[in-house]
Amino acid sequence: DGIRLACFPPRFTSSSNPSEELHWRAARYVAAASLGAVRSVKAIDEKAGGRIVGAAGYLEPGEFQCVDTEMSGERKCKDMPSCCDEDALDEVRRVLRSKREGVLRGDWNVWELSQVFVDPSYQRQGVGRKLLEWGIKQADQDGVPMYLEATPPGKVMYERLGFEVLDVAEFPGI
Repeated sequence: DGIRLACFPPRFTSSSNPSEELHWRAARYVAAASLGAVRSVKAIDEKAGGRIVGAAGYLEPGEFQCVDTEMSGERKCKDMPSCCDEDALDEVRRVLRSKREGVLRGDWNVWELSQVFVDPSYQRQGVGRKLLEWGIKQADQDGVPMYLEATPPGKVMYERLGFEVLDVAEFPGI
C-alpha cells in the first residue's frame, strides 16, 4: 500500500539484501510476541502440513499500548533497516499516535489489533476474517471495545465485521 511504499521505498532496497524489510518485520513480530501483554494467533493450513498462512497480534486491555509510543529515538534508529525512509516512518507514527490518542483519550481498556497478515496465496479466502473474529471474541468476552487502524485495502473487511471509522489519518506528502 502507499504508506508502506513511502516508508520502505523500492529505491532504498539493497540488491544485496532484498529481504531486509521482511526480516525486520519478522524480528519485530517475534519480539512483540515475547511480551506479556501481546497475544498472537496464527492460521494454519492443515492440508499443507500445518503451514502458517496468517497471523495476528493483539494488545490486551491495559496501558501497554502507550509504551510503543514512547520508544526513544536512539533505540528506534538502532533497530531500523537501511531500506527504511525514517523520516516518512516517523511522520506516519506521529500521525497515528495522535489519532490513537484522540480516539482513545487515554482509555487503554481496549483490545487493540496491532498487526495482521495473510500469505498472499491465501488472501480473500477468509483467513484474515477468522484472525479478526478471534480478537473480536476476546474483546466481547472482556466486555471492552476493540481498536484498530486500517489501510484502505483492509477498511472494507473491517467495516463488514462491524467496525466504524472514528477518525481518518492523512499523510500529506506520502
